[in-house]
Amino acid sequence: MLNGLFTDIKLNWAFDREIFSKEHLVSSFKEVGKDIVHFGTTPTKCEAINRVYGINDMDMNTYAQNLSSNKHGIFHFFDRYAYKMSSRPDFYNRMTIFLSQMKADGCYEAHSLNEDGTLKYNCKKDKRYAAIWTHPKGSKEYNEALSKYIPAA
Repeated sequence: MLNGLFTDIKLNWAFDREIFSKEHLVSSFKEVGKDIVHFGTTPTKCEAINRVYGINDMDMNTYAQNLSSNKHGIFHFFDRYAYKMSSRPDFYNRMTIFLSQMKADGCYEAHSLNEDGTLKYNCKKDKRYAAIWTHPKGSKEYNEALSKYIPAA
């Protein structure tokens, strides 16, 4: 996981400018690190974001494994455990990058987790579109925010 963190840092500063800040990276790393404790037992915001946006563990092997007829027994336990242990570091690294970018864009706060574990999005909390609700219609800021919101809606 630490190797992935260093890779994330190198990716961020490989360009002429920072894609997201160090603070975003550190807070995202901590947020994703909380998932280690839950490991699929309790729905978390990171896992819900992963399900909605398909960042990781969304490959054909996962689907084939979920369709497996041998869902019980000792061999299934080891099979699932080995798959999770081999794919989890990639999940943490990808989610760290994705959450950092969401925080830099200002859309992370617009996502929340419902009681039933589903992800809820509130566009009024999304900073990318804040000018739609704070600036008068027809203003430059309003039109820019609206032009970003319409293709995404």
